Amino acid sequence: MPTFLSEEIFCQKKVLQQTYDTNRETIISLAKLIKDYKPKGYAIVVCGSANNAGLYFQSLSAKYLGSPVAVIDTCLIDSGDEIYLKDYVVFAFSESGECQDVLQIAQKAYKQGAIVVSVTNNENSSLAKIGQHLFFNVGEIVTQSGIKTFLAQMLLFYMLTEALTDKYTLLAADTQLPALIDATLRQRQSINKIAEEYVSVSTNLFVLSGQTTVSEKIAYILRQNCLINANALDICQFLDAAVLLDKTYTVVMFASDDDNKPFYLDICAKTKASKGKLIVFTECPLLAEPAHDFVLLPEADKCFLPYVQTIAGMLFAWSLSVKKGINTDSTKINNAKQTY
Repeated sequence: MPTFLSEEIFCQKKVLQQTYDTNRETIISLAKLIKDYKPKGYAIVVCGSANNAGLYFQSLSAKYLGSPVAVIDTCLIDSGDEIYLKDYVVFAFSESGECQDVLQIAQKAYKQGAIVVSVTNNENSSLAKIGQHLFFNVGEIVTQSGIKTFLAQMLLFYMLTEALTDKYTLLAADTQLPALIDATLRQRQSINKIAEEYVSVSTNLFVLSGQTTVSEKIAYILRQNCLINANALDICQFLDAAVLLDKTYTVVMFASDDDNKPFYLDICAKTKASKGKLIVFTECPLLAEPAHDFVLLPEADKCFLPYVQTIAGMLFAWSLSVKKGINTDSTKINNAKQTY
């Protein structure tokens, strides 16, 4: 059954191409400005779940740029807190471009002499007028899940990382991302079949991944669209909590054939011993083998894994919501009341 949620899932390749085309030249210019500026580091100013894309940039920066990245969630600070961002590049995220908490910090940072990059889905917003501007260009936002903006945010950070390392090949015809999106979407039927087995799940569900940005986002989408008490855990948190597992728990794990493989296998063993249910999304048959249910995902470079895993998780959430008979369209954003 088509819904706003499914429409946002299946338009991902088109939307990301729009984001890329709109921002490519701007990002090349921005990268030159940043190189000349020689910042001490980066700061990402967000409100709420947009911090997940910030976590993605943290991992990219650690691997490719060697610069610190601070994520400043305006929901977690007091309005009177002093924040000094001179000598930093500050990314200020707001879909509407009118989130007052984000605006205030962006204005302060600009006055302090920081490079401020506003990132919005509204070219005419108040935030877009501050400093440099990157435009999501993802069209109307019709769900609270923030699917289109989340992947667009990650894409912009990846493009910037490429530009700062003098690479400009992303989304060319011979690169991975478009094909990876298509290959993941082709798993729709397999994921839909698995969802049928978990219609009764409403609580005691853990979502975990070696990519924290993925587990946080998918847990949020499951809570919003499937009315499930889903909790995101990283690997260490899960292993600490494993003693509490029993047959009432369901674990959804996004795993890959990387350095965390021994920990993933340990998670499989502990879940099986507790008699809980285990769903594994992975490209590695060895990690899929111990699961009650699994989906084999396309192989991808580590930097592209969050896209593959997130889209797969979104497909699972959509399929599960349909099986549960939940009208996800009832969560359509009321722009008159909510500004992010």
